[in-house]
Amino acid sequence: MAVLIEGIAVVARRDSISARFAGSWGAFREIAQAMVNCADDELACVHFTSRQETEAFTTSLENLGLIGLKGGTAADFAVVNQWTGPLAPTPWLEFAEVKLPGTNNQVTVCWLFDSPRIAHGLHMKSLSMKIVFPDGWKYDGSLSARERD
Repeated sequence: MAVLIEGIAVVARRDSISARFAGSWGAFREIAQAMVNCADDELACVHFTSRQETEAFTTSLENLGLIGLKGGTAADFAVVNQWTGPLAPTPWLEFAEVKLPGTNNQVTVCWLFDSPRIAHGLHMKSLSMKIVFPDGWKYDGSLSARERD
């Protein structure tokens, strides 16, 4: 599966949330509930439109036990720009623009791939991918529908 990326997104590993986040998954969901968010079985994603909101959220994640950067590399979560990808090296995360099925509409997505890589390029666990969107999300009027600046 993959999660939608719009604006500036904080993408966290669910296994890290379960292992290190104070209050585990339930507490994370409670914090993220008021924000635009979505999650699959491996990743949780919270979307922001400003750097200040993103920094406040990542600081709270670190205060509650998650590790942002370790040696310059994303550890438990990554900050991802919709147009350019992760802001720091994130070897466990794949990032791509894909077409929504049955349309010419493009969206940006991320998915977990934490396995050995045998070649350059995108790595997927299977040839098909389900995309998880925030509740009520629609392409029309979304950040994905806007032209790149």
